[in-house]
Amino acid sequence: MPGPVLSDAVLGGQVMAGEHSVYMHAEHGAVLDYVPPEARAVPRLRASPRSVLPRDFPPLLGRDDDVRAVQGLLGTGAPAEIVGEAGIGRTALLRHLSGRHAEAGEPGSVLFLRAQGRPGQDILQFLFEGFYECQGPVVPTAPEVERYLRDREGLVVLDDADLARRELERVMSLAPRCMFAIAAEQRRFLGGGRSITLGGLDEHSCLALAERELRRALTEHERTSLGRLALALEGHPLRIVQAAHLMIARRRARSDRAAPSGSPRDQFDELVAQSLDSHEEGVLGPLTALPGVALGARRLADITGVSDAPRLLASLEERGLVHSHSGGYSLAGAARAAIGTDADSSGWRERVLDHYCRATEAVSAVEAPAVLALLDAGAKAGNQRAVIQLARNANATLALGALWGTWREALDHALVAARGLRDEPSEAWALHQLGSRAACLGDLHGGTALLNHALHLRESLDDDEAASLTRHNLEALGGAPPPLSAPAATPPAPLPTPPAPLPTPPATTPSEPLLTPSPPTPPEPLPAPPPSSAPPREPSMPEWRSPATEPAPSPPAAPSRPPPAAPSRRPLGERARRNWPPPKPVIAAVAAIVLVFFVVLVVSGGDEDRPASSGEAGNAAKAPPQPKEAPKRRAGGGGGERAPKALPAAITPKTLQFTAPLDRLSKPLSVRATNRGAAKITLGKVLVEGEDRGNFFATGGCNRTTLSRGESCKVVLSFVPASRGGKTRTRTARLIFSDDGRGGRQMVSLEGSVASP
Repeated sequence: MPGPVLSDAVLGGQVMAGEHSVYMHAEHGAVLDYVPPEARAVPRLRASPRSVLPRDFPPLLGRDDDVRAVQGLLGTGAPAEIVGEAGIGRTALLRHLSGRHAEAGEPGSVLFLRAQGRPGQDILQFLFEGFYECQGPVVPTAPEVERYLRDREGLVVLDDADLARRELERVMSLAPRCMFAIAAEQRRFLGGGRSITLGGLDEHSCLALAERELRRALTEHERTSLGRLALALEGHPLRIVQAAHLMIARRRARSDRAAPSGSPRDQFDELVAQSLDSHEEGVLGPLTALPGVALGARRLADITGVSDAPRLLASLEERGLVHSHSGGYSLAGAARAAIGTDADSSGWRERVLDHYCRATEAVSAVEAPAVLALLDAGAKAGNQRAVIQLARNANATLALGALWGTWREALDHALVAARGLRDEPSEAWALHQLGSRAACLGDLHGGTALLNHALHLRESLDDDEAASLTRHNLEALGGAPPPLSAPAATPPAPLPTPPAPLPTPPATTPSEPLLTPSPPTPPEPLPAPPPSSAPPREPSMPEWRSPATEPAPSPPAAPSRPPPAAPSRRPLGERARRNWPPPKPVIAAVAAIVLVFFVVLVVSGGDEDRPASSGEAGNAAKAPPQPKEAPKRRAGGGGGERAPKALPAAITPKTLQFTAPLDRLSKPLSVRATNRGAAKITLGKVLVEGEDRGNFFATGGCNRTTLSRGESCKVVLSFVPASRGGKTRTRTARLIFSDDGRGGRQMVSLEGSVASP
């Protein structure tokens, strides 16, 4: 029987990617339609870059030397990397630099992005959209990104960047005339750049910061007490802000909690955590489970059941316990350890994941880093069904919102989860999406192979509607295999006319010449609309597949099956109607004295005549002495650093051997990375390298994944031998595991041979 009319399930919105317009069907996935060159949206250079600059902080205190150092580096054109622990003032410094640069009217102005949890492709998309405007969302291919960004100038500020070193250097290489200021907790040893390590503030600056928060001058007693506290806290500015607000509210530790213990910092953090009431602890619970990830106030209210979450979050931000980012809130770094101790992080993660799976409200683009964090958490917990559901819920937002880096990682998670459950419909959906995405970005060989595999699964499941959509996409790419069975005798229900293609903007084409991506390959001019008898189109360069140091690969072959004649190039509306509707030094000796002074100060609110209670003094005196910590380096660069150690993960197996007929997808094989050490490790980019890398396809949840002791992640690989490589030659490549910017690498050898059809 014919299926229902599917046009009702086509979601609103479209995105232009490469040569195709992409719509989205709510159940079956992406719908591709070829757009001739004259009808494609043409990006136009903006008069000035578009970027929403963050709210500037008041004048910086005690950072004059650091500001001059960063400005000096940027003046030479070298990237400046600001490194320091959470809450030390990295973001404040970046905001100050951004504001001064914009006020000075420097060439190109400023593009500011909080980059935590964002893949490299999404950062490049952010730069593209900052410099260019289009009538409708456009996802440029790799050659297009390079040609559009190569001559652009400006200051690119990436706060909380957690990209691996190679991926970060890749982003910078594609915008060579831009200045980059990057803030992170760990050094990336960026080539040609220098890392500037932020330390704590001096006593004078700490007291001035406290007076700014208190909005009054300190009494002599307060200056003495806060001066000692600042020394014990090593001048940590965020903790000084928190101390000032404890004084304002005269907050004290709850009597039902144990006395703070540990180092002076640990004791202070526990004092802050114990000052929270139950509602504040509740609204902070989900944020402790997803460190660094921002969630919206409405989401937090729905998840926690705390109706006045927006008011509480605003108060917590003023007290230095949370940070706000584009309408979302994340837990302040200095508060994570202490507050997280009292929260059931695992339980909160499950609760947040369940909310996103069940929520009827669509996922927003600003929640993309939260989606990736939840997918990682779900995969580690083995909650495969929730991983698939969340990937589906976020699918349209990521695809139509031009966040194709996040979209790829979400689809990888969904594919691995579907195969783990032996859920063939979900596996076919993920393959359909991955194939459509790859083909739009120029990897025609890999994209059609994935689509053909999706088509085989959907036809074997007798899912005629889904199979017809996959077949439509293959036809839009230049050809599709014949159907497994004859068409039904009953004609299908008529399909409505698809949405109109993106309108052609005024003829103002950018004046920049084209650049080719790394590895370099001579660019080709945009082709004229091909006649109906033209051969299949050659694909563009595969998207973001290897670092710039790799030799140039041979271009992938076009599919061996000839395309259909006129129908594959029929006008957009007619062809869609025929095929488918479009749808990231402790001084221990003073620890006890410091806590005595500070507890007296908090409880008395500055009253010099009121002594501390015996209970408070006793609790503070119980803190055990702590060993003296090694002094921290004030600043430093990449030169003279000891070479990083190899990645402390067990990668098994070390070799994979595939067999598949030409242009057909092999049986998937997997590689597992397991943390055998005692400490957490963070993997960086997982990629395929080598001359034949275009024949191997990797999916899975190991990219930028943090593994605790004993935890593991899995990469699933498939082999598709291209026709142009010959019928007998063995294809070889390498699967590379890198750490998160420290240079350690491990390799898995990949071998693929051609089998008889």
